[in-house]
Amino acid sequence: MFIRNDVNRGSDTRISTNDEQRMGSGAGWKEIEKQRSFPTWRRRLLVLLSVLLLVAIILAGVRLAAGASDTNDQLFVHIGNQQVVSLDLRQSLPINPATLGVNVFPEVGTNSKDNAYGFMPYSPPLTEGLRDAQVALLRFPGGAWGEEHYLSLDQLSAFSTLLQQVDAEGMVQVRLSGPINGGYTELTDIGNRVIIASRWVSFLNNPRSELYTGRYGHVPYHPIKYWSVGNEPDTLINPSTGQKYTVRDYVQDFIQFSLALHRSDPTIKVFGPEISEFYGPGAGPADANGTLWMEGFLKGVGAYERANNVTLLDGVSFHRTLFTNAAQTPFAFLSSIGEWNYLLPALHQLIAQNLKRDVPIAVTAINTNPPNQQAPSRGLAALWWADTLGTLMNQ
Repeated sequence: MFIRNDVNRGSDTRISTNDEQRMGSGAGWKEIEKQRSFPTWRRRLLVLLSVLLLVAIILAGVRLAAGASDTNDQLFVHIGNQQVVSLDLRQSLPINPATLGVNVFPEVGTNSKDNAYGFMPYSPPLTEGLRDAQVALLRFPGGAWGEEHYLSLDQLSAFSTLLQQVDAEGMVQVRLSGPINGGYTELTDIGNRVIIASRWVSFLNNPRSELYTGRYGHVPYHPIKYWSVGNEPDTLINPSTGQKYTVRDYVQDFIQFSLALHRSDPTIKVFGPEISEFYGPGAGPADANGTLWMEGFLKGVGAYERANNVTLLDGVSFHRTLFTNAAQTPFAFLSSIGEWNYLLPALHQLIAQNLKRDVPIAVTAINTNPPNQQAPSRGLAALWWADTLGTLMNQ
């Protein structure tokens, strides 16, 4: 049934002939209404379903196109006049937590045994900043300072407290060279330096140590997992000869240190050679005799390990500084980041060749430029650091 309102004829209501017939046959108004409204409801349902199907087809087509082109999951970055770089937002890789580490120095208010003052404040902003940045490894006492001065137990205990506050792993560099200002001629003898280093391991890693009593009995216990022998031995004077260290001399001293350190705590990991640079296999640096530092060190330590059935080297470490003229050659500076993709795999091969096994690699000091050389601009340095960190994470 349909009802038509004709405005030209008042409110005259007309009924179709078929309706009249059905009414004449005894059909009621409700039955007629039901019979006439059913087709309308079905038409509306059909239209609704058609619209929903069309929307579904459109969405599926858009997603299919995005999946085929992969552009829907990529971010395109364009900085200045640099080439456009695409970032795949779907990729994720596991990252070693030890990737983020920093060098720290003795705390302000502490004195070394040769009366050198600590100069780094272990303040709440420092500890909170390290935690917020998720820095997971602190190296102590931070480079050349540890070779120029004689660490005290006060400074070691303060570092242990800092590690607990930051909830980070520690790496302590034991003193390789000597003597130092103020006497301490006992440091000239390698045997004495080895004993001092092993006592440091006992103090920090053994709560039952004789040193872990008295005023140090309440120091937070936070054992140090990583240790290294010396800082940049290729630049240091050997106290036994009065000359710069050779690779052979360092290998001999490293063996004595590592044996003693592992005896104090067999669970620790000892790293070396901590040289100032590594340019790649066959590229140096070399000692006064022309022996390549990395190759000579790995060969010497590997030969001793096999001959004596011991493990002395738990990781290979070195430092790396880049350009002296980064500000003048920005494109060469930024392109230098790619060297890690060749340097680190080649070093792993060199390690396996000499040690007959692979070990972790630690870059324990890195910078855009050597000390006292012109640094790049902040923007350039930021790009270099971001790209360098990402490349090291991939490695």
